[in-house]
Amino acid sequence: FRTSLRKGEDMVTLGQEFEHVTSYLQIQEHRYGEIMEYRTKYNPELKDNMLPKMILQPLVENSIIHGFDEIEEGGMITIRIYPEDDYIFIDVIDNGSGADTNELNKAITHELDYNEPIEKYGLTNVNLRIQLYFDKTCGLSFKTNETGGVTATIKIKRKEPEYKTIDL
Repeated sequence: FRTSLRKGEDMVTLGQEFEHVTSYLQIQEHRYGEIMEYRTKYNPELKDNMLPKMILQPLVENSIIHGFDEIEEGGMITIRIYPEDDYIFIDVIDNGSGADTNELNKAITHELDYNEPIEKYGLTNVNLRIQLYFDKTCGLSFKTNETGGVTATIKIKRKEPEYKTIDL
């Protein structure tokens, strides 16, 4: 709750976002017991890069709610964060029941029409916020895993906070 409010700030460091989603996963792992567990692969050198807050939790929530809705045990969520050239990639990987990833990719890039019912609004919101802060080369995408489940990938530009020096 404290992270979602964050003094009205829209941006956080990758380290803060990672800490938040890890705390959320710990709560969900305790709540769901044998239904799910999680792993993380994270390069701490990336911790100071900036991104919109609360972009990982909706992806993890979807994995739990939609991916694990038909299983009784053995659900696994892996969060993998890695650099590649001038970008950072964040994968949320689950081994759940899967989804139509073509439909998900289409839904998040669909122009919002406020006169029609909103579906997958959380995912569209995540994608739009990433693109607003960075540009259209960044965003969210989905793919089906070979062994089942879905991988949601966030692509952002490497961007550390800008600090101003003050002469005293």
